[in-house]
Amino acid sequence: MRAISLWQPWASWIMAGLKTIETRIHTRFECLAGETIVIHAAKRYDKHAFEGALSWTNNPVRLKESAFLGRHLQGYLLGTAKVAQFRRLDSNDSHGTLIYCGLGDRFGLDLIEINHFNLPIPWKGSQGIFEIPDKIIGEV
Repeated sequence: MRAISLWQPWASWIMAGLKTIETRIHTRFECLAGETIVIHAAKRYDKHAFEGALSWTNNPVRLKESAFLGRHLQGYLLGTAKVAQFRRLDSNDSHGTLIYCGLGDRFGLDLIEINHFNLPIPWKGSQGIFEIPDKIIGEV
């Protein structure tokens, strides 16, 4: 199964259902449309994420709780999400991305059917799209 890495707390916000669109400034993830992918929490933490995301969320308490959890789950496979579609984003998508998307330079993966692994799986991860052996996913 294919996977993508996200810095924390962004990965935790996807798993919590607070971030429903993953963004990129390139179109290389277009090939993921229609697939179920693995969400990997990278070992990096975006220390500025919370300040920007706070203005776009409808649930600041869950945002804070998920950000705290994200500090502890770095370098793990967290679960799966189905990519409903890949598309160019606009300002109307800002609540789903937790960032401003009105400049026309962002593309997004609309994520649905979020499924958590019973136990997160330690995994190194990689930039871009990478493969997780089916055997690993089948065990969770």
